[in-house]
Amino acid sequence: ESVFIETTPIAQGEVNYVKDLSLVPAGSYALDVAVADSSGNKNLFVDLYKLSVNNNIDFDITLDKNQYGPGEVATISGLVKSTVQSRLTNVDVELVMDGKAQTVKLEDNTKPFLFRHTVARDAKAGDHSVKVSAKDSTGNFGEKETPLSVKAQPTLLTLKLVEESVV
Repeated sequence: ESVFIETTPIAQGEVNYVKDLSLVPAGSYALDVAVADSSGNKNLFVDLYKLSVNNNIDFDITLDKNQYGPGEVATISGLVKSTVQSRLTNVDVELVMDGKAQTVKLEDNTKPFLFRHTVARDAKAGDHSVKVSAKDSTGNFGEKETPLSVKAQPTLLTLKLVEESVV
């Protein structure tokens, strides 16, 4: 299966070929090169080069506290990172917690993201999942989950005795 077919001139026996692979899906690829000259000579070099395209995004995620009570505001911040150390532009970052989504657009991955999420008043104690995902203008994508711990909320227990003595 061919992903793309292109031609480039050979100048004084040298080829200078540059290709932006930002829109090529992630995966492993083999490069075949076909050469032909003006005299009709041809040669096909199959699997001349093997290359891998990676389009993953990773995250550094920070919560402002270790535990939250119901009704408290959690501040979730961090940085979006390219797994191949390249610059990402026009990055859409989405946070989903308790079925509620928030989105922020970053100019590039040098800028941090920041979300504020109010923990539901009826949130159950324990770990809740915070899912962060991002996609940039060239199709790079990534997602990561981190736990947000909700502490138990003290409740009031009232006992009413109907007898004057209890055995």
